[in-house]
Amino acid sequence: MRKTRKKVVSIALCCAMLASITACGGNNSDPTTTAGTTPASTTTSSGGSSNETTTAPQQTTSDVVKPDSLRIVHDGTILTEGLAEFGKQISELVGVNYVLDQQDHSAYADAVGRVFASGDWPDVILLPAGLYATYATTGALWDMTDAYEQWKTELGDRLVSNVNDGLKINGRLYGFAPTRGNGCITYVKQAWLDAVGIQAPTNWDEYYNMLKLFTENDPDGDGTNNTYGVSAAGIIGQEAPYTNFLPEFYQQAYPDFVQGDDGIWYDGFDTEEMVAALERLQSAYQAKYLDPESLTDGTKDVRNKFYDDKFGAFTYWAGTWNQNIINNLEAQGLSTDLVLLDPIDGLEQYIERQSAMWCITTACQNPEGAFEYFIKPMLDDGDVQFRYTYGAKGFHWDDKAETVVVGEGDGATSTDYQDGEFHMMTNQETKTLFTKNHLDPALTVAPLSHAPQSQTDAAVESNEFFIANSKLAPFLPSSDVLNDYNGDLWELKRKVITEVVVNGNDVATWMDHYRTNSAQMVEEVLADLNK
Repeated sequence: MRKTRKKVVSIALCCAMLASITACGGNNSDPTTTAGTTPASTTTSSGGSSNETTTAPQQTTSDVVKPDSLRIVHDGTILTEGLAEFGKQISELVGVNYVLDQQDHSAYADAVGRVFASGDWPDVILLPAGLYATYATTGALWDMTDAYEQWKTELGDRLVSNVNDGLKINGRLYGFAPTRGNGCITYVKQAWLDAVGIQAPTNWDEYYNMLKLFTENDPDGDGTNNTYGVSAAGIIGQEAPYTNFLPEFYQQAYPDFVQGDDGIWYDGFDTEEMVAALERLQSAYQAKYLDPESLTDGTKDVRNKFYDDKFGAFTYWAGTWNQNIINNLEAQGLSTDLVLLDPIDGLEQYIERQSAMWCITTACQNPEGAFEYFIKPMLDDGDVQFRYTYGAKGFHWDDKAETVVVGEGDGATSTDYQDGEFHMMTNQETKTLFTKNHLDPALTVAPLSHAPQSQTDAAVESNEFFIANSKLAPFLPSSDVLNDYNGDLWELKRKVITEVVVNGNDVATWMDHYRTNSAQMVEEVLADLNK
C-alpha cells in the first residue's frame, strides 16, 4: 500500500487557503528588489529609434481589469545589474507596478521550494520545466490554456515557434515560455590545446587525456601547476536536464525517469550508463582533473574561474553566452580563440533543456489581469519586448551620442556613437558590453520585427552549432506519485553521487544502496507512469 506522505507543495496550498495570502494588486511583501513605484507615463524610445516620443502606459482592448501591482519571483535570467532601472521602465510602460523578487540563480530550485512552502506566494513565478510539471499537478498554477489559445491567434504569423503547445499537461497549459530552451556546448581554449600540444578530443580517452594535461602541465603559462581541466556548477544539476554542465562524463546516462523507444518508462538512474558515468566522474574528481569546488560552486563562480584562466574546458550555454565569454576573456587580456567541441563519441548530441515557464499562481486573485499585463506585454513587438530583449534604456543600452569604453587600462577600447545610433552599454562591474536581457533574440518564440542589433557572428555560429548537434531533453509527465517521492529519490541520488564521486567509495556498493532504498518508490512511480 502506498504510504501517506506530506508534500511541501500541499502544505503551502493549505497555508494559502487558510491565510488568504497576497492577491494581485495588493501585497505587503518585502521583496528583494522593488521595481518601480507609481505607474506613470514615461519618455521612451520607440524600439531604439532616435525619435523620442511620450508613450502612455500600454492599453488593452479587452475588458480585463488592470491590476495595480504584480509581485514576480524570478531568477538571474532577468538582468541582475540594472534590475531596478529595468523594472521601473517596464512598470511605467505597462502601467502596472512590477515588484521584481529576484532569487539566487544558482540555487533557484531550492528558492522556489521555500517560496511555495512559506505560504507567501507571488502572483507570477518563473519555473524550470521540471518544477512546472510538479506544481501544475498540485493546483498551485492557474490554467491559462484559454487565454493562451486566444493570444496565439492574435500573434498570428509573428509566432515562429509552437514550443508551448508541447508543454501542455493533459492538454492544458499552466505556464508560458517566451523562448526556446537552449542548451550547453563545450568550449575549449585553443591556447591551452596549443600549450599542451594536442588537438581537440573526439572520444572519451582523448577528452580525459586533455583534462589530465590541462591539470598537470602549465597551460596558462604562469609558472605553476594551479589549473584544472574542467569545472562546473555542480556535479549534477539542480534541474532538468541535470547533466548539461558535464555532458562528456554522463554521455547517454540520464538520472531521471525516461521513456524507452518501446513506450515503457524506466528509472534512468538505475542503469549501466549511469554506473559508467559515475566511474568517469569519480576518476576525474579524485585525480583533481575536475575542479573539486564544482561540488559547491555556482554558475557565476565557474564563469569567473574560466575568465581568470583557472581551467580550460567549459560547458556552458550556446548563443549569446559565446559572445559573453569572448568579451570577458578579452577584458582579462586572454586569447578569445575557442573551439566549439563536437560531441565526443558516446555523447553524440548535446541536450536542449525544456523551456522555463512563466506561471501565474492560484493565489493571484486577478489571473486574467496578470496574463494580460505581464505575459502578453513581454512579446508586444514594441517598447516592452524591446526592454525584455535588451534591458533598460540609459543603463543597458542607449541611442544618444556618446563614447563607450570597454575594458580597463591598456586593454581598453572605445567606440564613438552618433545621436540616434543604437548601442549596448558597458557593464561597470565586468567592463564588458551588455548583450541581452531575458529574451534572447535568436530564441524568442515571437521575435521583434524591428530588432536594431543582430547577433554577433560568434553568437550565430554558436546557436547554429548547438541546433545541429543537440536533442531535446526528455519531458517528464505529471504524476502525483512522482510528486510524492521525487524529493526522497533525489536525496538518494545525490547521496550516491557524493559517496562515489567526492568520497571515492565503491560504485557497485552505493548503487545497491540506491536500489534497496528506492525500490518501493520507484516501483510505484513506474506503475503510475506506465498505467
